[in-house]
Amino acid sequence: MSAQICVFEDTHVGRMYPPSLTRPAFLITVAGYTLWDIVGMAARDAGDVEVSTVVRPYLVKTAPGVGETPPPAGGTLYLNGSLVPDAGLIPVLQPLLAPDGATPFLCTVGQRIAAGRVPSDAAPPGQETPESLTAFLLEQNLPLRDDLGLELLDHPFDTIRKLEEVFP
Repeated sequence: MSAQICVFEDTHVGRMYPPSLTRPAFLITVAGYTLWDIVGMAARDAGDVEVSTVVRPYLVKTAPGVGETPPPAGGTLYLNGSLVPDAGLIPVLQPLLAPDGATPFLCTVGQRIAAGRVPSDAAPPGQETPESLTAFLLEQNLPLRDDLGLELLDHPFDTIRKLEEVFP
């Protein structure tokens, strides 16, 4: 069975306005990378990985290939589309995609879900939106992990802050 990743937008994506108006949060560029690029690199290194997305409904019509594949049932690794697209995220994701990394968990940053893996018998209800997917993940009562060191982009100026860290 292949590993499964679902990159999703949460209900806080509007804070990233204006960059998030015309594109999913995971397509916002920071220092030459998008989260989509980072997920693609981690997935390529992990082998057989299926990637799906959950975005705001109007973006399904405007961003080709985005939101067309619903999240698969069970065992999926969910990644918030607002994760900082840093190449340092690849070695964090790789063990989570390995067969022995399939332990269910939830990782939060502040009041937001940054990542989570649901049990293999947990399936989202279908017709996912940022609101319904966040609720689904919270309803799973997953054990919390705080050792992943994940960061989220909360506001447009966070992209500048990250650039200043990379290019002081």
